[in-house]
Amino acid sequence: MIEVRDVFQVKFGKIDQAVDLFKRLHKISPPHAEAGVHYHVLTDVSGPMYTLVTEFVVETLGEWEISSQKILNAPGFADWFKEFQLLIEGGRREFYTIEGPCEDWSRSGVVVVRQNYRALKWQIRPAVALLQRYGALLTAFGVGQNPRILTDMSGQM
Repeated sequence: MIEVRDVFQVKFGKIDQAVDLFKRLHKISPPHAEAGVHYHVLTDVSGPMYTLVTEFVVETLGEWEISSQKILNAPGFADWFKEFQLLIEGGRREFYTIEGPCEDWSRSGVVVVRQNYRALKWQIRPAVALLQRYGALLTAFGVGQNPRILTDMSGQM
């Protein structure tokens, strides 16, 4: 599975409007409205203020390309995008491979804790195996729920 993360820097004081705007996206976008699609809207608790992240999980990059075209061509998307441009200063897109099962955890009030590690050269598979083993131990002892391990498909290796 592939997780596509869009990380946006929202203009000062506009985060609530941006969240409301993204909550409306599923009404005009067929891929966001489909049952079983993992789509999440996240806001910062730490890190740069006024950061908004959307996560969209698909089986393959090809599926993401098809979904993207559906979104861009959806009736009402051009009007939605005009509002979006007024709220956002910039952003980036990140692609990740989900290493293992992906359980949906999305609901209001959930806090997502991300830990980023940089593996030694050519040691990504052993690093993933360690995270899977010790992540499962942490979950067994009640530290966290539904852990996901992601490896990059874009950005720094």
